[in-house]
Amino acid sequence: MISRAKKFPFLSKKALVALIFFAFATTSFARTKSDFEVTGDVLQILLPVSVATTNIYLKDYQGLKQFTYAFGSSLATTYLLKYSINRKRPDGTDYSFPSGHTNAAFSAASFIQFRYGWKKAIPAYILASYVGYSRVRAERHYQSDVYAGALIGICFSYLYATPYKPKNLLVSPILQKNYLSVSLTYRY
Repeated sequence: MISRAKKFPFLSKKALVALIFFAFATTSFARTKSDFEVTGDVLQILLPVSVATTNIYLKDYQGLKQFTYAFGSSLATTYLLKYSINRKRPDGTDYSFPSGHTNAAFSAASFIQFRYGWKKAIPAYILASYVGYSRVRAERHYQSDVYAGALIGICFSYLYATPYKPKNLLVSPILQKNYLSVSLTYRY
């Protein structure tokens, strides 16, 4: 029987407890924002953190490296565009295009898809969509800002992520009286 943690590594107990604690700690700093906007703020951080945490939990260091490149490139591109274009937000403040929140959320969700498959990415895409919707509803971004942020995140994840292949090498010691051996098994 496959354990829940192996079947759904994004739902490990330790990761879930850490993410919930982080969510509550983060919301205490945002007293002037609506709960809806704060939830979007928290999710745009929690999604990438959960991807990195899962990579570490699975000992998928190649995936962690790929996610770091994809996420870093995506954010760098987003902020380069933000400061180059300097589009006014619906609330009148600066740097609306593209949405950094949506970029971070969709970068994480699409990385899960390209690395681990569609089934594991569906919850992340729902949460990333919520982030985008929260930015428009809070009048911090136009819809085009959200779409551009999501597209940038998805494109960089597509460029860097490769499908996850768990290790297929099994090393087993064989111990008997007056006999010691090692068995190597490789599945391909």
